[in-house]
Amino acid sequence: MTRLDAILRGQLGLPGWVKAVATMWMLFAMAPIFATSFGFWPLVSAQGYPGILAVILLCGMISFVMFLALMRPATPKTMPARHLADFGRFMVAFLMALFAGYSAGTGTLPLAAAVLSGHRVEAVVTIEDGRAGSTARCRNPVRVAEMRPLFSSICDLSSPLREQLQPGTLVVVSGWGMGSAILADGVRLAER
Repeated sequence: MTRLDAILRGQLGLPGWVKAVATMWMLFAMAPIFATSFGFWPLVSAQGYPGILAVILLCGMISFVMFLALMRPATPKTMPARHLADFGRFMVAFLMALFAGYSAGTGTLPLAAAVLSGHRVEAVVTIEDGRAGSTARCRNPVRVAEMRPLFSSICDLSSPLREQLQPGTLVVVSGWGMGSAILADGVRLAER
């Protein structure tokens, strides 16, 4: 029996560096969700970029392999139970890979590009909901139209500015980033 066969059958563990790479990929793919949990609320455009579907599929395939690498193989005694457990592992890895691939392709990569190669930008955006309810991590939010669902809020706006915002109002968002993603640090009404 070769080493690869032993690994695939669950009789031998994966090398430590493979688990480390898989863990780093998962943290990278889920970074936008972690960022919003810690109070960072970037704006990511729903317009996308060329080849976004291919990037999402590639990130999903990488995530699938990484999830399978991190999951412990099943070791039931009977063969039918082992096949059922392996199928369950496969389905959990597949569903998690769909989520991680979408997160990496639509959130992490545009945000990484904005942070690494971005510059000071201003973008005119349309307000979708100026009276969105506050959450524990996002006080006084305003929802922006044409942005990805998780990345469509501007948080901690001052009350006088927020009271002026109605659906359809144009505002200028300034911050660090590029065309597809902005880490907003300032908002003002657009001049008419």
